[in-house]
Amino acid sequence: PLTPAQRSRILQANEEMAGQALRVLAAAERDLSFLPPEPDSRTLESGLTFLGLFGLMDPPRPEAKAAVRRVVRPMAEQGADRIVLGCTHYPFLRDAIAEAVVGFDVEIVDSSEAIERRVEHLLDEMGLRAECGHRPQYDFLSFADAGYVERLREKAFE
Repeated sequence: PLTPAQRSRILQANEEMAGQALRVLAAAERDLSFLPPEPDSRTLESGLTFLGLFGLMDPPRPEAKAAVRRVVRPMAEQGADRIVLGCTHYPFLRDAIAEAVVGFDVEIVDSSEAIERRVEHLLDEMGLRAECGHRPQYDFLSFADAGYVERLREKAFE
């Protein structure tokens, strides 16, 4: 079993990756040679050894690139010389934006790091930053049956 400190570090790493809009997957393993002939999901989901977390960035879908091009290209054609990515999510479209302005002298300014620093400063200034070891509240939404979701919730917070 994981210690509370290990669980806290894993949850913190998950939060950090999710905060970067990454799809976070956990990997675990177990010895399958000791399973009953017809194991149920509860059996399969217990006795796991945590291996690590993986953060995956989903590339923009083709339709997203086309939508970006429809909006951004006319700006460049009308003489825009700078595009400021004013939201922490826009950097995920940075490449699509850059493709849309190929051939134009347009600077792309990524403000996400400055926004992150400002938010951290404000949280500290207002005393709202979560303390180390803070357990956030999680809401689980799934199309799976309620029993399966409950088992996942139990596993997440063992």
